[in-house]
Formats: sequence, structure tokens, C-alpha cells
Amino acid sequence: MKTISLKELAEMAAADPALRDRIGACSAAEAPGVLAGIAGEMGYTLEKPAVTALSDDEISAVAGGWDIPDRSEGELNPYSWFVSFMRRLMGRDEDENTPGAAPTASPTDR
Repeated sequence: MKTISLKELAEMAAADPALRDRIGACSAAEAPGVLAGIAGEMGYTLEKPAVTALSDDEISAVAGGWDIPDRSEGELNPYSWFVSFMRRLMGRDEDENTPGAAPTASPTDR
């Protein structure tokens, strides 16, 4: 069997409306298997794309999230899931996010 690239298969599909319809009918999740099956029916094998792991710099460029502040003095991270959960449970987020709402006094302010 001759090995072809996805680009070559796309060019074949562009020239053949029936093939284009078959490829268009499959979902993204099943596309790799369907494309390999179609190529096999036509007497071809699809090229396997080269897969490489991302470097740490590449991961940092696309990863989201917060910088974790220095907690050496024992402070809670205000962006942690636990603090967010407790603030919502106590209704503190609603008070602060409601326009015109009076600020909530902390226990040390009393």
C-alpha cells in the first residue's frame, strides 16, 4: 500500500463530492478512524503525524491560572479553591460584587 498524507487525501476529497460528503458526515472524535478507513478502502495508508511533547516554556505560554503568592507568613492564598468556596458559602462574594452594597465588616473592625 502506498502511504499518503492528510493533505493528499484532502485533495482527493476536493475532487470527489461523494468522498467529501463521507468525510463531512463524521464527527471530529471519529474522524481519525474514518479517514484511515477511507484511505484503506482506496488502497492507501495514512501517514502518522509526528507527535512531540510540549516543552516547559511552551506549556507556560498556554497555561492559565494565578501565580501562587508567597505564603511564608501563614496567610491564606486568596485565590485557592478553599477560600473561594468559603467566601461563597458565607455569602461574602455576593456582598462585595453587588453594586451599591455596603462593605461587610470583618471581626477585627468591630
